[in-house]
Amino acid sequence: NPDIYIISQFLSPPACEDLISRAKRKGTQRSPVAYAGWTDDIKDLLGLAASGPVSWGAILGAWWEAQGDQSTNVMLNLVLHALRNYSVLFVLAGILIAGYTKIRADGLQELRTSTSTTLDDLAG
Repeated sequence: NPDIYIISQFLSPPACEDLISRAKRKGTQRSPVAYAGWTDDIKDLLGLAASGPVSWGAILGAWWEAQGDQSTNVMLNLVLHALRNYSVLFVLAGILIAGYTKIRADGLQELRTSTSTTLDDLAG
């Protein structure tokens, strides 16, 4: 609930009428909503994904892929599988998180019910 201040006689009646008529000619559109926290949300969610499900998925996937590996480089293969799996899962998590934040931003925009306009070139 922001405070509202009234300044009497801030604009003359003709100036007010001019602003109103310009705004009516230009028309209004739904007021934009800024989703200011989207960068923090993406950073936080990527951090959680990277240290949780992405890591565990990479490790478990590498273990499963290394089952039955009879080569002499089992440990190296296990590490390479884990790195590859981590990369793939991290990119997938990033795509899903970006989609989630886009849906969230769109949902916030739909909640907006006010309309507004901008006026260009008020000098003339």
